[in-house]
Amino acid sequence: MLSTLLLPLVAASAFPHPNPQPPPALPPAIYRERQARVVKELEGCAATLASQGDAAGVTEDFRQDSDFLWLTGVNEKGGWLVLHPKGKFIKTALYLRSRDPEAERWTGPRDPLSPALKDKFGVDAVRRGKGDRVLLELGQEAGCLAILAPPTLKDDRDDVAALRQAASALGVRLVYKRQLLERLREAHGPEELALMEQAIAI
Repeated sequence: MLSTLLLPLVAASAFPHPNPQPPPALPPAIYRERQARVVKELEGCAATLASQGDAAGVTEDFRQDSDFLWLTGVNEKGGWLVLHPKGKFIKTALYLRSRDPEAERWTGPRDPLSPALKDKFGVDAVRRGKGDRVLLELGQEAGCLAILAPPTLKDDRDDVAALRQAASALGVRLVYKRQLLERLREAHGPEELALMEQAIAI
């Protein structure tokens, strides 16, 4: 009887967990350089971009939306990137969803917050939660907020709503940079061309 009860636990412990937080496809310096290019175009305004991926395929693997993946290399849901050009020490902060010990028993452990995690993603800081919480503070410091998310039919993204709400509450200028990421992504770097060539060769 005891062996019957313990069997599922043994099987779970022996299960090879998939990596729930895979490393970026490119070196962190590439993402840091991309973020710096975006920050330079923000005219001093603070901005945020939230991940918009979804589960796909038979195994329901998470697939990140192309803009967030290009800018961060993060391929997990619930991520927010906050950009603060006028920040003295932190200009780029990555927000990741909180850890769930129960879920991680089956999906595998996610990386804890640490300097190594910050270096892994090429940002100035990594925090837990949603990036919308800091927009009031950053918007007040910057004097304006910028929308980076590309326009959609419904335009009901969390990041767009958070930026509009914060700008309205603060009475600051809301700048629209909704074609910026598309324009920057048109120029493929050598690292992207190499990945494309690898994909074609497969």
